[in-house]
Amino acid sequence: IMMAASIRHVAAVVLLISLFSPLGFCLKLNFNTNDASFTVQVVAGQDWFSHVTTTLHSGSSWADSSKGSLKLINVTSSSGSDAFGVFTRHVALWSSSTIIPATAANGLSSLQPSSSSSSETSVIFVTAVREYKNDPNVLAFEQHFPLGLKNTSLGSYNEVLSSFPSFKVASKLGYLSYYGQMAGYDFNTGVFPNGYQGGLQGGPLILFDSDLNTVVLSSSSSFTTSVMQYNTTTQTLNFGIQGKIANVPAGYSTEFIMVQNSGSSSSSSSSSSSSSSDGASTAPCVGVACTMHEWGARLLSRYGKQRAHPESSVVIQYLGYSTTGYYFYNPEDGNGTYGNYQTTLLKFNEYSLSIKIPYSYYLIDSWWYGEYNVYNGVWMWEDSHVLLKERFPLGLEWLHDQLQLPYAAHMG
Repeated sequence: IMMAASIRHVAAVVLLISLFSPLGFCLKLNFNTNDASFTVQVVAGQDWFSHVTTTLHSGSSWADSSKGSLKLINVTSSSGSDAFGVFTRHVALWSSSTIIPATAANGLSSLQPSSSSSSETSVIFVTAVREYKNDPNVLAFEQHFPLGLKNTSLGSYNEVLSSFPSFKVASKLGYLSYYGQMAGYDFNTGVFPNGYQGGLQGGPLILFDSDLNTVVLSSSSSFTTSVMQYNTTTQTLNFGIQGKIANVPAGYSTEFIMVQNSGSSSSSSSSSSSSSSDGASTAPCVGVACTMHEWGARLLSRYGKQRAHPESSVVIQYLGYSTTGYYFYNPEDGNGTYGNYQTTLLKFNEYSLSIKIPYSYYLIDSWWYGEYNVYNGVWMWEDSHVLLKERFPLGLEWLHDQLQLPYAAHMG
């Protein structure tokens, strides 16, 4: 619900950049097995992304592959399969004498070189890229911490303490990105990286050219700790763990994903998409909106989920009333701190019935759990015991019985 208002603001932008464009080229990974560098082409002959360095932070030190403090042990390639299909996986093992592991290498022999267990050759970091034989419009990027890391914090949510990949991005690409405290809270558009905001409150990043060739970049696991950040000093787009994490536990891993639009119809681009039996167009669909649709389909597939039909949600299918606006701050009795929302909703319900507005649910905003008065958010799925008498004298359950409508309850 909170997402809807912001999405309306970008609707015109998305509509304009969801037109038809040339089809037929897939993501092309050029991986160098000598140094684990790589490039990604989105358009034939054009490197949109060039991975230039791999970095880790621990204590007061950075280990950086471009400076020799993060040393490449070896690179291997293997095959396998997952939710996206059959893949080739390019794996790089890294060591460093400047990084503090959280645990010794004991018990991790499958990742450690057989010749030595010293800090110079113990695997401190594992990176990998997966490319897919039957789904060439997706790439996955992995980070693994077999020994963990100590004292990693940089003091900022908006930096990354690990970086892989670290991309130089082609010039003159347009972008759309979401950011803020909630989904769809705000967005930026422009020529990348001008105005781009990543970090903890950043969301998916969509990049496109003048022909509307489009890719979406985002985390695909560990969503609350994995971020993207543009470093203005190195002029690189970095992917990694957000920089206020104090320690990384042994065995921790995270992933990021790149998705290009395949040019399939939006109704048939993946098994997670809705069926075209409802009459939706099956014409090729490209641009931002369709690429976002395919990105969502890949994430649904990764976690074994199906895209819900719009009519499966009461909130989407039916008309409801949101108290987020006027009555949030101006309840019928009292004020926004100690107001009686029970009386407010009862009187509003009576009024709406009298003029025959067919509301099917009520959105009750953050005041139902006390907001900042109770641990700064939802901590129990019942009335706030601190503000119950002021806000719901007879309780939420009693009020629900009187309204005879479901609640859509804010949490945060």
